[in-house]
Amino acid sequence: MLDDALRFGRAEAAFADEIVGVLLWYPPGAYPMTLWRELLGLASYLQIAMRAPLGLFRLYQLQATLDKMRPREPHCHGYFLASRTGARTGVMLGRRMLEEADLRGWPTYLETQDSRTVTLYMRLGFRIVGATVTAGMRTWTMWRDPKQTCAA
Repeated sequence: MLDDALRFGRAEAAFADEIVGVLLWYPPGAYPMTLWRELLGLASYLQIAMRAPLGLFRLYQLQATLDKMRPREPHCHGYFLASRTGARTGVMLGRRMLEEADLRGWPTYLETQDSRTVTLYMRLGFRIVGATVTAGMRTWTMWRDPKQTCAA
């Protein structure tokens, strides 16, 4: 996914002598991945399948369900956020993405399976638009309309 985000989306990182947070996100129209982009990642998927075939199947089930729930309206897609707990790097990276989205007038959508991040995203202006359980994972879908900026 990192390779795909570097080519077709955005990859943000926070550093403090080492990487302490990463955010992968896509501008409108760049996610979900096209079949061609999925084929480009086939080698990685095969490595996952060899190590954890059930995990890859669960991921496929989850993505298929989420693809049906994803809004059709053009939007940024927050794909992946990981950060060191308590370092507030998740907030910093999220704000970085939202600043660009606001500047360009883009709404932002994301999914999360972590109840703790629901609160984080709500502090950043997201609202819950849905919740589901798929492949044994509870998932919240969230939306944020762009905030007006001076440049907009």
